[in-house]
Amino acid sequence: MFRTIKAAKSAGFRELRKGEYGGEQITLKGQLLARDPKAALSATAWGEKGCRVRDDAEPHATLTGHVGGAAGGKTRSWHVYRDDQVLPKAQRKHSPAKTVDLLAALWAANRSAKRWRNAARGQYNKRAHQFASSSKRRKESLYALKAQALHHLVTDGVLQHAGYHRFLDGNYAELLSGGGYTFHRPCPHPTDGAIVEDRADIDAKPRQSREVRLKDAEHTLTSYLSGRLRVGVYEWPPRPRDEYPRRHVDDIGDAGGRDDDDRGDEDDI
Repeated sequence: MFRTIKAAKSAGFRELRKGEYGGEQITLKGQLLARDPKAALSATAWGEKGCRVRDDAEPHATLTGHVGGAAGGKTRSWHVYRDDQVLPKAQRKHSPAKTVDLLAALWAANRSAKRWRNAARGQYNKRAHQFASSSKRRKESLYALKAQALHHLVTDGVLQHAGYHRFLDGNYAELLSGGGYTFHRPCPHPTDGAIVEDRADIDAKPRQSREVRLKDAEHTLTSYLSGRLRVGVYEWPPRPRDEYPRRHVDDIGDAGGRDDDDRGDEDDI
């Protein structure tokens, strides 16, 4: 086919680099040359393509590279695998969002909002500001959904006023109950004569109930609020600046009075 290595290389053949395999291969004068070879990939790269490395696969090669800057970087190594050493990942079946019990949906959304709040705090403390901002937006959207739902559930008679709770920082919350669930919503100082209890631990849901999927909760609450008037809701006033750490905690959304369960990290507000 080719009489010289130079002619073969002119036609696109070359020596295989470390980590390459396959392609159209020829041996010329004792030298293996390949045209259009494939590059073996790491387990992570195969995972992004929807594949996993077989349990019995030995690495095709081990590559080494330098990561980071010239001054603070370091050398790392990783294994790579051929396409005959991987299998397609099992495809997850994604069931569509469905309507669930309305109060169960509200409780699940509230729980999830707290998780996003805690995630934002942790990410901010680790200086992962982009992730913290994303978590903050997710948290705020769920708290806004909760606030609107609480208003209309009270209007519809699903939840009833059950008292007031006072927190250590002087803020107040109205206790709402119904269907075995209890929720809090921020409120101004109750009128004179109202019975106010200091914050005490209570169950936020029936003990035998399970937390529903978040996408079902959001679907249920969004459907319930569809066509209803969006109302203004009371928010606790921002804390004074000197109550915060030196880092700007409000950058992740905890300073604006928007977290109705951010007073002592209560689990059932």
